[in-house]
Amino acid sequence: MDLKTYKKYLRILIITVAILVSLAVTTGNGYLAVLIVIIGIFTKMNLSKKLDEVIEDELLHKVAEKASYLTIQVVCLLFALLSVFLTTFETYVPGYTLIGTCLAYSAIFILFVNMLFRYIFSKKYGLI
Repeated sequence: MDLKTYKKYLRILIITVAILVSLAVTTGNGYLAVLIVIIGIFTKMNLSKKLDEVIEDELLHKVAEKASYLTIQVVCLLFALLSVFLTTFETYVPGYTLIGTCLAYSAIFILFVNMLFRYIFSKKYGLI
């Protein structure tokens, strides 16, 4: 399959998944919405396998790697700062202590997952 046909099928898939998920959500069926998204992901993976042309190269992977790393840094910093503000300034922002605590635990969880994957990939590529 060439790139033009692949993009056409991808657009059709995105529109179909969006319509079906919106219908599932409006009817109140969350499980069906999740199932539709999972089927859409597998369909996209199947379409990518049939593509003859190269649409990803090493530069694209490097850009995505740097963007992901910076995203983790920014999100964790914002979560940490916001959680400190919400939990310590209870008098200024009453009732948001639980949200601040959840943000703090979310930041810790993100950093833990990041450390876990760093360890796995470091071991895989022989850095440790």
